[in-house]
Amino acid sequence: MLRSTRAIARADVCVLVLDAGELVTEQDAHIAGAILEAKRACVVVVNKWDLVDVGPKAGDEYRRLIAESLKHLAWAPVLLASAKSGRNTARILDLARTAYRAYSLSIPTPELNAFFHRAVRGYKPPTLRGRKISLGYIAQEGTRPPSFVVLVNEASRVHFTYRRYLENRLREEFDLGGTAVVLHFRSKAGSAASGAGGDPARPTGGTRQEIQRQQARLTLRKAEARQDNSREEATRFWQAGAGENRGGAGPARASLRRAELASRVVGAESRSTLRHRISNHQGGRPYAGEEIRVHPHRVREPPRSAGGGAAACDQHEANDACSTSS
Repeated sequence: MLRSTRAIARADVCVLVLDAGELVTEQDAHIAGAILEAKRACVVVVNKWDLVDVGPKAGDEYRRLIAESLKHLAWAPVLLASAKSGRNTARILDLARTAYRAYSLSIPTPELNAFFHRAVRGYKPPTLRGRKISLGYIAQEGTRPPSFVVLVNEASRVHFTYRRYLENRLREEFDLGGTAVVLHFRSKAGSAASGAGGDPARPTGGTRQEIQRQQARLTLRKAEARQDNSREEATRFWQAGAGENRGGAGPARASLRRAELASRVVGAESRSTLRHRISNHQGGRPYAGEEIRVHPHRVREPPRSAGGGAAACDQHEANDACSTSS
């Protein structure tokens, strides 16, 4: 099996030889799985056919049995041959050349999309949980093997049966029998972060710090959509968040409030600086306690009280609450 795996890694086209007397053994199934995993072109040759050729329908029956045993290689052509008598041995190289042409085929994008729209009109993707699946276009990403990507509004909702349908139609339309085909679906830009109503998505998960960074980015996205630059409202947010402590859920709330403050205060010209601050936000620490410096604006806390009290806030201590001393 090790030698077979190395040979498959070096090859472009693999010839899987079966014994007509045994059909598909466990070892044959392992080798077929390695060919499929490596995504190589393949030709299946049934040797010693002269020993079991018992009629005109025997070949069709053997092909059906092989397709049932090697379901994932059902696209590979099956050749019934005999090394002893030389029957069909000359066709092995012809089938290998045909498989290699399909393996390295490049399809023009207009022709590919014309086929794609016909296929979608013939069989539209089923809705899942009441959500309609909208297909955009198809493009070829590479060859050896032919690789295609389909743009869709929600890739995770495409059922595997529809993937199989498109793959079979590709094989029929462009004569891709004999080679593996890579077909995957990709969500359109912005669709992964939008629900049915266009609202920002919820954080996808991860560590606590990653979730906090995701929440800060989502807060910024909301602020950009509203384009609310009210400094008075920002000051109220700052005062409301000044008493947040850093225990339990405090870091997440403090970080979000400071992110919302910054996104509301700065103008469109300073959004890139804010994004830089969010990307460098580490350890769940909130933004600067005394002030937020975002070029070209500088926003400080509200002025000191009339009694002359001085506000001090230490962002490196465990308690994030500001203490006032007179």
